[in-house]
Amino acid sequence: MQVGIRVGYASLEDFEEKVRLFQRCGVEAVELGHDALGLGLPKVQGMLHDLGLSVSAIVGSILLLSTNRAEREAGVATDLQRLKACQEIGASGLIEVPIFGANPYPDMSPIVDRWEVERDLLVAQCKRITPKAEEVGVNLLLEPLNRYETHFLNRVDQAVDIIERVGSSALKVMPDFFHMSIEEASIPDAFLLGGDHVGYVHLADSNRKQPGVGHTDFRSGFTALKEIGYDGYLVMECGFEGDLEESLRSAVEFVRSEWAAA
Repeated sequence: MQVGIRVGYASLEDFEEKVRLFQRCGVEAVELGHDALGLGLPKVQGMLHDLGLSVSAIVGSILLLSTNRAEREAGVATDLQRLKACQEIGASGLIEVPIFGANPYPDMSPIVDRWEVERDLLVAQCKRITPKAEEVGVNLLLEPLNRYETHFLNRVDQAVDIIERVGSSALKVMPDFFHMSIEEASIPDAFLLGGDHVGYVHLADSNRKQPGVGHTDFRSGFTALKEIGYDGYLVMECGFEGDLEESLRSAVEFVRSEWAAA
């Protein structure tokens, strides 16, 4: 298990300052979003390498379910390019949120409802991307979000259904403790259902702050992760209360302590 973090960066200098802080606090990996990718991967990778930090994952296009065909095509092209970038920098996965917000597709019932349209479209899109993911040895990670951020793909079981329809070993689900605390009846049971489809995990407490300052039961979730044999990245994607260095250091210690006790 490695503890990682994703935090936004304003500039290359800001990025360097923050990753040095991450390293001081015991973070082992950094997840790269669109902001960090815009700084230039070679420079970013060089800084992380010098500090002994790895790249856990990078963000994908987030365009796979656009209603605009040109945007969907651009999304697939972007993901294929970024899978190659993941391979080059040693990242384990490419993160995809299928869609944000309300369903933009027309209701075609009783022929087909618009959730099925999105499901079938996502399956088709993933089938175009996963052969490359298998080739380069990088996972395509589907992230379920809570109902207030998206109407589609809110729970682990829904992601597992997509994964099984696609039928690729390179397609995984990326559960997030914060979203799970809203959508799942039981966080441990959701991990157990996900089984070996779980490829990456995000951490945030019930208040979307750093682990340890809300009421989420991380230990039971970690116990379930151990039961399914998960030993990958645990990556904080959250806000931080108080001084960032003190809060981050405490959160890293909390995550490692809860993992060890699970």
